[in-house]
Amino acid sequence: MRILALAFLLGLSLCAADKLTIDQAIDIREPSDLQFSADGRRVAFTVQDPPTATKPAQRHIWVFDTELRQLRQWTNSAKSEHTPRWSPDSRSLAFL
Repeated sequence: MRILALAFLLGLSLCAADKLTIDQAIDIREPSDLQFSADGRRVAFTVQDPPTATKPAQRHIWVFDTELRQLRQWTNSAKSEHTPRWSPDSRSLAFL
């Protein structure tokens, strides 16, 4: 259920009647590396943004709060971030 909600919120749905085009395939965001906090309240994951004419594909960290049902982008730099990991007390998030 949570993954379905994330897919919906990230705009990953395609109409079943439409055929997937090359441009659509390139524009699909790819969530990966889901990491639940120890208290189960939040999920951190990476999303690969599609490449553009001026920059290559990049990964950024997103966090979904399961209690508040809120999704937010955690990082947004000129470089990619990946490998999110929660601290044992669920208060801090580390990433590379």
